[in-house]
Amino acid sequence: MSTQDVTDELIRSSIARRTAAAAEGDLRGRILAATAARPQRQGWLARLDGWQLVPQRTFALRLTVMLVVLATLAVLAALAGHRADRTAPAPFGGLVYISHGDLYVAGPVGESPRLVWDSTGTEDLSRPMWVDAETILVGVHEAADAVDRIYLVDIASGARRLVAYSSVLLALSADHRRIATAYTTIGRSSRLRIVDLPADSIVVDSGGGHLDGGVDVGEMENRTPLSWSPDGRWLIGEGSRYGSGNLIYRIDLDSKLLSQTFNDLATGLCCNLHQPRPVLSPDGSLVAFVNYHDAVKGEICDFRCGTLWALDPTTGARQQLTAEEGSEIGPAFSPDGEWIAFMEWVGTGYDVAVVRADGTGRRTLTDSGDAYAPAANLEPYKYLYWDPDGTGLTFMRGPSGLAEWQLWHVAIAGLQLQRVGTITASEFAR
Repeated sequence: MSTQDVTDELIRSSIARRTAAAAEGDLRGRILAATAARPQRQGWLARLDGWQLVPQRTFALRLTVMLVVLATLAVLAALAGHRADRTAPAPFGGLVYISHGDLYVAGPVGESPRLVWDSTGTEDLSRPMWVDAETILVGVHEAADAVDRIYLVDIASGARRLVAYSSVLLALSADHRRIATAYTTIGRSSRLRIVDLPADSIVVDSGGGHLDGGVDVGEMENRTPLSWSPDGRWLIGEGSRYGSGNLIYRIDLDSKLLSQTFNDLATGLCCNLHQPRPVLSPDGSLVAFVNYHDAVKGEICDFRCGTLWALDPTTGARQQLTAEEGSEIGPAFSPDGEWIAFMEWVGTGYDVAVVRADGTGRRTLTDSGDAYAPAANLEPYKYLYWDPDGTGLTFMRGPSGLAEWQLWHVAIAGLQLQRVGTITASEFAR
């Protein structure tokens, strides 16, 4: 082998060794790099695994999203309902009452009374009704001009809006958006008129003049309270209408005609009484009214011979709810329609009692004999009111002849009497 051949072989061997060493170093570097990167990859994989939507996590995420959506919708509905829903009488069964001629509101047990209308000596306020938790309806008789008016009153500000002129408030519809009024003019009979309540904010009336509007339903010869059907399509009333005598009538507001008349309700009247004072159950399926019978022999005839009856306003079928002994007046349905509260004569005065709408379960809730009841069943709606939840009743106590009476509350569960604050009132409403 020549010297040149040896030299070439050495050069080739050197190149091969360097190539092998470089390859080995590159492989070693890759292994080391991969080994160093492995913990980092494991960390990222762990994080990724933590976010994987396994079935349990998918359900939890969907449930969370659904709850957030429902909560948002509830808030929006509450905000909308604050302006749209006018059916709530007041939060927690608040009171509105008239004391010393002025209009007040208070909490459910008479706390925090607030003056809403400071009347003048010429204003006679009556028939307050809750429209919603912020607004009250009230009738006002102005002695100065001998005119009856109906106002909406904002509780917070005391601002009032005239909604009916020369009219008496008879009923508020179930949706609290309309009122039935007795519209009167000098020298003419009263007429039944339906008036829409303003839906905008309450403003102070600046005119005080005649207000046109409303729907004239027809002539009526009395101005006693009415009961409105839940669907707002008909009313139950009593007494003289179109010249008729003692009757209970049902009037259809679409046709403006009497669709039913029940005019033989009382046959053996005591002292020529004729005030059945019908009230409609919350679902419109039953009318409770007072029928009259002959006075007990030897009894002083002082309007103490009323018996509670129930009437189907569609068929006219009737059922006697209480026996003909003593006197029961002023029926008032519970919010669920299961019970009827009334005042019962106990020989020396009245107590509060209840009976089921089917005539069973009668029992007396008070035993003081001093529950106030109006003579001859006149305007009983002023003196006996159910709690909004139906667990009790508020009533007046005190002898007749007073200008105002104390408010008391009794639980349906039994003889659990509690005075409602220190309120004395001539009229109130829950």
